[in-house]
Amino acid sequence: WSMPPPPSTAYGPRVSVIMTACNAEATVEQALRSILGQTHANIEVILVDDASTDETNAVLTRIAASDPRVRLFRNTRNSGTCVSKNLALGIMSGGYFMFHDSDDWAHPRRIERHLARMRENPELAVTTSDWFRMDASGAPVLRPLTGRFTHMNPGSMFCRAAVRDEVGF
Repeated sequence: WSMPPPPSTAYGPRVSVIMTACNAEATVEQALRSILGQTHANIEVILVDDASTDETNAVLTRIAASDPRVRLFRNTRNSGTCVSKNLALGIMSGGYFMFHDSDDWAHPRRIERHLARMRENPELAVTTSDWFRMDASGAPVLRPLTGRFTHMNPGSMFCRAAVRDEVGF
């Protein structure tokens, strides 16, 4: 038994989602589909394949061909995730941006909830969310030092575009 997915909306501000991938054929489709299935659908997804040598680029090409919100770029040589993210930051068009790793899954309301918090609090430049880790079988993993299942995820930053403009790449 599963609950139906929440309704999606294409209204509201555009959010740029930046994902880099290198040899991530085993996880990238699930990661990307979790972004494409967000309740806030006014997104652009900028994918940068960092010169994968496996089937990552084939997976990304297939998905990009099926969804006009996806823009795919491929590095001719491996440059690392920071260089690839900077490339994407330079071409993004959203008023907000976030990063999403090629082995992550996003809750369907992740973008919606970040946006709501930012719109309620115009003084905020960045929000973050918690991280819930699972093993390959889907079982939750207890964080050893804190004894908690969740913790603040610094990689989950959701930012206004002004952060890129004022802080830099």
